[in-house]
Amino acid sequence: MRRAGVLLVVLSAPIWLPWLLAVPAGEGAPAAVSALRPLPGPTAVPLVGPSTTTTSNTSRPRPVMGLAPPSRTRTRPDATRTGAPITPLLALPPLRPRPPRGAIDADMPDPDVVRVGGTWWAYATGSGFLHLQVRASADLASWSTAVDALPRLPAWASPGVAWGPGLLAVGGEYRLYYSARDAAFGRECLSVATASTPGGPFVDTSAVPLTCQASSGGSIDPQPFVALDGTPYLLWKSEDNALGAASRIGVQRLTPDGLALVGPRPRLLVATQPWQGGVVEGPVMVTAGGRYYLFYGANHWNAAAAGIGYAVCTSPLGPCTNATLSGPWLGSAPGAWGPSGPDVFSGPDGRAEIAYHAWNGPPGRPQSARALWVMPLTFADGVPVIG
Repeated sequence: MRRAGVLLVVLSAPIWLPWLLAVPAGEGAPAAVSALRPLPGPTAVPLVGPSTTTTSNTSRPRPVMGLAPPSRTRTRPDATRTGAPITPLLALPPLRPRPPRGAIDADMPDPDVVRVGGTWWAYATGSGFLHLQVRASADLASWSTAVDALPRLPAWASPGVAWGPGLLAVGGEYRLYYSARDAAFGRECLSVATASTPGGPFVDTSAVPLTCQASSGGSIDPQPFVALDGTPYLLWKSEDNALGAASRIGVQRLTPDGLALVGPRPRLLVATQPWQGGVVEGPVMVTAGGRYYLFYGANHWNAAAAGIGYAVCTSPLGPCTNATLSGPWLGSAPGAWGPSGPDVFSGPDGRAEIAYHAWNGPPGRPQSARALWVMPLTFADGVPVIG
């Protein structure tokens, strides 16, 4: 996703856009979400940072919604099922307005929220002097102070530029995927850092990037995905926008240790719809009811026209069919403009939640920030429902 240093876009569309949301309760039979088991880890809550702060939304109780029983949930999207090809369901549900509910009212762009034991860890693009942020919480309401998950960049990377982290547990270690600017190439490339705890600090000693798509303008927004058979994959965005072309979301299998990419690299989605503004980015994959759902952000990062869409895929390697053709599945609402950077994780009692960032003020203004929002996620008749 585009970050600091990119010219702000002059908005031509009103910022008060519809809040595209869910079917009312009771419409459609829910499908079990099979991608959200908590990652292995201690049940204690080792909060990072020097202090713990309550950042938002402690005045209202969190509704506990979701579909998967706690004993059968996973934090990372799962996949690989046998049988007949899946036919995507493209019909959108009836719409109704619903106010958003925040989690961290501070700059937390491109979030990745992961449950490890009894603790939720939230990673984000750096803010201030941090390369990559990490916070911890025992209840998704009170969060620790942000610290730098990656204090040092590798030697090949330009200083001060790191974006879009995504966490993967491998054995007793944790891999943090992110993008950094290759000093020689001058574009964003993907890399991976390792730590023994989810709070880091993560260390990247690589001599070269994990991948760097020179012909596509670079690569950003890596997000790992683990199939039901244990096979890890990595999704990311090709930075075609840097070359004046529509961006793409691709995927490739990771080696079992998570340190290299192998096999074919299919294209899952291209920004072809007018509402996407030539941009698709920030991918995350999850399974529900035997289907593979690819959630993504679209349109320009600093515009109220940005929103979240989804596609339905037949496997982790595709093909995928875009289900949001005429507009976003989740769009702007008063106080939460330009939602993007979706992530699906295991919430309270193992139930599915979706995290994303949205502007808490007019998009792109210096006084505005891309705050972290968290909402329950369910599926009704094959359609994802928020709230």
